[in-house]
Amino acid sequence: MPFDFDPCHSHNVFLTDFRSTLKSLIAERQKIECLSLKFVAIAFSKNAGSTAKEKNLIAIHEYNNVTGEIKMPAISKLHNGTVSDDILFAPDDSYLIISDQGNHAVNFHSFDKTSGTLENDYFFQLKNPEAKLSFNHGMGLSTNKKYLAVANYGTDTCNIYQIAQ
Repeated sequence: MPFDFDPCHSHNVFLTDFRSTLKSLIAERQKIECLSLKFVAIAFSKNAGSTAKEKNLIAIHEYNNVTGEIKMPAISKLHNGTVSDDILFAPDDSYLIISDQGNHAVNFHSFDKTSGTLENDYFFQLKNPEAKLSFNHGMGLSTNKKYLAVANYGTDTCNIYQIAQ
């Protein structure tokens, strides 16, 4: 079954692993051809020069799609105590999918988009041995939002999981 992930048509995901400052990333956004993309999640990994002062922190900020402004302070924070390398919002924005490479798992945390509340405890977890994850890093959703692809650095493979509807 081919994986039909297309970042230009993804509902609300923009993930990047970058070494430049966030300010230059926002400036570069004007050069992206698929401007209909809604920027929601930016994952900073430790090996890409993350500037976060707190380790293992996920912060949710409001983003203005018109002006490119990221509002401070964060409306919600999650101290998950793991090494999170990639983050996705669910197709309906009701939960976050967080790659936990330190524990070879993918965690699903409830998110209330009205209040901006992110639950600290995950409600579901893809984990080994069933998940067959190995130092998982990048993730992506198919354009039809039915499949989650997870890249494994340890085995140089990609796992595809069906998302329950």
